[in-house]
Amino acid sequence: MRILYFLAHPHSLGGAVKVLMTQAYIMQSRGHCVKVIIQNDEQNSHIFEYDKMCQKMNFEYIAARFPIATCIEEIDIYECLNSITDIKRIVQDYLP
Repeated sequence: MRILYFLAHPHSLGGAVKVLMTQAYIMQSRGHCVKVIIQNDEQNSHIFEYDKMCQKMNFEYIAARFPIATCIEEIDIYECLNSITDIKRIVQDYLP
């Protein structure tokens, strides 16, 4: 099985990220193909700890810009619509 993990919040490694990375590690150790997508900010950057963690766990990974919202009221629908092409390309290239 091929699995994509999209990680949010490019400037902090919170509990949700650690849980997802642990799950990704378990799935990879069971023979599944895992790829991690790190969220970049408006300047196309994220903290280096994401890269270190992915390298340490031997994950294939890339960074991409995509919107997220912790509360549904905060979602920027226009930014979401502008990100469709990039997200679609990532999914089509990997075929999870």
